[in-house]
Amino acid sequence: MKEQLKQQGKFFNWGACAVPFIYGLCNRLYIWAVLGLIPYLNIIVAIVLGFRANEEAWEKEPYKTQDEFIATQQNWNTFGIVAIILQIFLGLFILIAVCGA
Repeated sequence: MKEQLKQQGKFFNWGACAVPFIYGLCNRLYIWAVLGLIPYLNIIVAIVLGFRANEEAWEKEPYKTQDEFIATQQNWNTFGIVAIILQIFLGLFILIAVCGA
């Protein structure tokens, strides 16, 4: 089962990268969630968790089927991409507001 997961579920998890604290809490990855709150370390945690999130979540979270797991992680990916886009737009908005450009 783990080999099938590695073949089908081996993708970068944008949800875990964009919001590692929330992802960690929702997937019972509490150590990652706490590390995601530490300034400067959270950047490294986001990148590492983006690559390792699927394997970690599969081991911690009780999914009934592999298809359910992959569908859930795809939802996290969609959420993460939207969150990153919103963060970029919010950052640009704040930059424009502060600089007065």
